[in-house]
Amino acid sequence: MPKSPVNRYQVVPGVADRIRATLRDLRLTPIDPSYTPESAMKHRARYYMTPVHTPRRTVVWFKATLQRDAHLRRALREEIRVQKLFVLYERRAHPSFDSPSYIAHGDDRRSFLWLVRRYWEGMFAGDMSEWYGFSPAFFRAVKPAAMAKILGDVRGMSAFMRRRNPLESHQLGWYMLDFHYYEREFLRPMVRNHPAPGWDRGRIDQVAECFLSARKFFNTNARVFTHGDMYPTNIMIRSTARRPVVLFDWELSHLNLPTFDAVMVYLHAWRQPRWQRAFKAHTISALGDSPTTDRAWRLAMLSLTIRLAGFCYIRLHHLQPDRYPTLRRTDRPILERWYRSLLNEIDQSLM
Repeated sequence: MPKSPVNRYQVVPGVADRIRATLRDLRLTPIDPSYTPESAMKHRARYYMTPVHTPRRTVVWFKATLQRDAHLRRALREEIRVQKLFVLYERRAHPSFDSPSYIAHGDDRRSFLWLVRRYWEGMFAGDMSEWYGFSPAFFRAVKPAAMAKILGDVRGMSAFMRRRNPLESHQLGWYMLDFHYYEREFLRPMVRNHPAPGWDRGRIDQVAECFLSARKFFNTNARVFTHGDMYPTNIMIRSTARRPVVLFDWELSHLNLPTFDAVMVYLHAWRQPRWQRAFKAHTISALGDSPTTDRAWRLAMLSLTIRLAGFCYIRLHHLQPDRYPTLRRTDRPILERWYRSLLNEIDQSLM
């Protein structure tokens, strides 16, 4: 889902004091006292998130809303529901991935919401500021077949979640909302100021038509439980654990095409084409190699490549300085390479 424009950043009134009062009431102590709610707000963060000590000196994770934004509150409520339900699902199905256990939450039903969940030490699968995707350590730790199996297990939660949780289905309306955001922030400025080969207003209209012509397809197939935010920083690797892959931050979980999460993983594996190809092959095999799967892959690919290419374009041209820091000189060739590969993926999806 596109994030709110940066110039609409509004914090919950008195939120810093409310966070400190909540931590006192829960007898939780931030491990890093220098990282305060004010620090998070200075960087226009949506949430204040930090590991904290309990009275018994165990470490848990604390997360609280900072922005006065109904969408973010709904998202955190969704994360809380999924974390609670995952505990039940885990006992029944024994999935191949792990997820932090829910501990407690608070909700004033207006603007302030917080969550405490289990905390694990581990290594993020990558980032969006140095590797711009998965790191070499991720590729060493997680085989393509294993990652495809994990996402298959996420999809396998669909019936369980639909029965217990009122999930939003991301159909044509959501895809067009996402598309129009990146059309405004990326595609039109790119065509006007830095046109890529083959890109003009007609190409943008062609992309829109791909989504518009798939209304019935979305209605029929966007019914699968989806993590929805499968960025490398929402995947953790614990090399010594029985289930080494941990998925967290379920706040954007919803029903979508069965390919959505897989395409997000595929695109962040751009540094390792061989891993990419193997992962896609395992995913397609699990879903069934059919025209339906092919179209679902292309639609998810089109949506997510535009999103990530938009991220690259905005960073390369420093279009949102309040949201992103100035790009380091050493990062520019990396981001330019990824940007070109994403544009190529868009072209392939339109063929």
